[in-house]
Amino acid sequence: MCFQFTAEEIRQRKFTKRGLSLNVLLVGENGTGKKTFINTLSNRNYFNTISETVDHSGNGGKLEISEHTIIIDPNAIPIKLNVFITENFGFNLENSSNATTLIKYIENEYDRILKHERLIERTHNPIDKRIHVALYFIIPTGKGLNDFDIENMKKLGQRVNLIPVISKSDGLTEEELRLNKDLINKAIFENNIEVFNFTNDEEDSFPGEEDESEDNIFMKTLQEKIPFAVIGANSVTDEGHQVRTNSFAVIDVNDETNCDYKLLRNVLLGSHIEEFKDTTNNGKYEDYRVQSLTFNPNEINKLPQLKIYNALREEERRNFSNIL
Repeated sequence: MCFQFTAEEIRQRKFTKRGLSLNVLLVGENGTGKKTFINTLSNRNYFNTISETVDHSGNGGKLEISEHTIIIDPNAIPIKLNVFITENFGFNLENSSNATTLIKYIENEYDRILKHERLIERTHNPIDKRIHVALYFIIPTGKGLNDFDIENMKKLGQRVNLIPVISKSDGLTEEELRLNKDLINKAIFENNIEVFNFTNDEEDSFPGEEDESEDNIFMKTLQEKIPFAVIGANSVTDEGHQVRTNSFAVIDVNDETNCDYKLLRNVLLGSHIEEFKDTTNNGKYEDYRVQSLTFNPNEINKLPQLKIYNALREEERRNFSNIL
């Protein structure tokens, strides 16, 4: 029998058919361009961004998180983008509970996966809504991070892969953008905020490996771009270029001399899509799992292996007592 495809080609066809997926949380005040960013990322008008600063929820300004699923590049390797967007984040005069609401939302999904892992009979591929990466949209004020941003970013960084983003950077000059980036990075450092480290891979390099390899240079470039300055497109030219049209100019958002959108897009949909998932499962979630079992020792006995082991030990004890 003559096979038409090699093993690698078969594997690639299955991979293409199955596609990729990524769970992204967008955090930021109303009107910071979160929905415009997703429209630009997906190259479609998925969200109506008119009057985005208005409270659309009808709940009196209460913080909520809306969920959306968008398929990107359906004609290539499809990417299922599960988008979670904050509504009315920092909307009220009193917003101290916002951080707690966000963390509870993230940890509820961690708890659901942890509960599934304790089952003896479980599905092979459970629905996984764990956040793989969170984009935190910062309003550039020329003063760095305020106390509200610091509190939320510190707590988020402990639970998810956190990437800070300067929203609507087309309103800044090059000097103003550089100032805002410096002040935000200064606040991140001084407050020990954990953001995603693109250069972590360098620790896995083999002795004597060239430090200035193309990959390492790219990772250092990404690290230096934090926080990413983004501009969302509001139209597409006849040539297919995504642009931001304002009263001053027509800006190509994919031109890296204008903003960091293209780099961030490549990170989310290309170079780091699997790494975000790996670091979530093996890092953020694992930390939470260990903490949950450590501070709730009774939960350990719910794990299938230990539950079976303890049951066998109890049966042995009873049998031994009967013999005596």
